[in-house]
Amino acid sequence: MSINFLDYILSQNPTQEERQLLSRECARRAATLFEECNHWMDAAKSWIAAGESERAIEIYLKESGYRQAAQLLLSNGRYQEAIDCYQKFFKTVNKNDIEANVSLRLGMSACLKLMKQDLKKAKKLYKEARLLIENDNNRHLHLTGKCWEALGDYGVCLKRDDLILSGYEKALLCYGDTHPKDRMNAAKKYADAVKANITLCAEINDRRSMWGVDSIFDEKPKPRYELRSEPLTVSDRDFRPIFKLNDNYRPLEYIENDFEDNGETVIDHATGLMWQKSGSDFKYLEDVQEYVQELNKKRFVGYNDWRFPTIDELISLINPEKQSNNLHIDTIFDKKQRWCWSSDTRTFRGAFSLTFNGGKVHWTYEFSGRYVRAVRSQSGPSQVPPGQ
Repeated sequence: MSINFLDYILSQNPTQEERQLLSRECARRAATLFEECNHWMDAAKSWIAAGESERAIEIYLKESGYRQAAQLLLSNGRYQEAIDCYQKFFKTVNKNDIEANVSLRLGMSACLKLMKQDLKKAKKLYKEARLLIENDNNRHLHLTGKCWEALGDYGVCLKRDDLILSGYEKALLCYGDTHPKDRMNAAKKYADAVKANITLCAEINDRRSMWGVDSIFDEKPKPRYELRSEPLTVSDRDFRPIFKLNDNYRPLEYIENDFEDNGETVIDHATGLMWQKSGSDFKYLEDVQEYVQELNKKRFVGYNDWRFPTIDELISLINPEKQSNNLHIDTIFDKKQRWCWSSDTRTFRGAFSLTFNGGKVHWTYEFSGRYVRAVRSQSGPSQVPPGQ
């Protein structure tokens, strides 16, 4: 379907039903193209948008996307299959991944309650999830919002109006103006869940209208910050001004991130970058390219354009203060990767890296003792960071 043809259709003022049919057809064609390119995560999401969740489940299971498969199976009433997927997901989830652990426990609890089996275990899992959700000291608001949204989703599964109300309302409050996409998505689910309550549904839709229109025909928001993606070779004398560091080798400027948790990856909508949530074990610098090549060979989460980040890109992850993980990086990321190599090298020998436990840039002669967190660009940026 060409852009000109799409513009023509929209110019005819199609009805809401016609727009929905057009939306599904566009999603179906997008899914087919994503599959041809082996971008399995985008393909699965597009099949869901096209109303063909069975195909999405097949893709998730094939690519070990057990969490996503479990959530779809749960929504389709296939509870035992969902439990099997949650159990497989449990074996891979990091204990520090709060949102994933909340989602896992609530999903398992919902399946058991809907099957009316082992209700004691279902109650225990629910209590564990609530403790994780409510223990939000020093936690990023976006992560807290994701946890409350998971509680709202749980309420939808069990038709619990009290959980729907408290979960989604607190999620919207956490997202605020800082995370408009997540707020809009949560509000849409909220409105769908309470559509029988005409007054509440209308009030939610009024808020959505105030925040803006959510449509597949809207342009995708462009990143706010432009970061250098091409590696540099820099001298010891020049690296501080080039990387914009102070005398303590810390950034002169920090950016405001807009993270979205996608399981094994984290998207920062502020920079248009997709990051590995975790990364490598310790690697020598000579092995770095091999590590990234292996990611691309395996098409990690459906993509084959992963690369080694620059110092500028790594700095974008830095927080000025230590978080609850005792690192200068959001708790959404795995805390194992305390130092990460960059693609930027020194004039004579060695390379530059960044330490998340100190929030500083370093260079070293010895190519050891550093991790790798791969990155890929999602789209072209539109604005440079402050001070540039």
